[in-house]
Amino acid sequence: MGKIEKLTNGTTGGPVFVYVQDGRIIRITPMELDDSDAASWIIKARGKR
Repeated sequence: MGKIEKLTNGTTGGPVFVYVQDGRIIRITPMELDDSDAASWIIKARGKR
């Protein structure tokens, strides 16, 4: 068995970790964010949010 790589991906369902071994996806888990992570942000353009 080869080395397991832990990659990231942003999906419409939210950010996930993707674990890949020998070129095959073996596991997908959601990223768990807490208060120590960066805060959310809002795009404001032309007076709208």
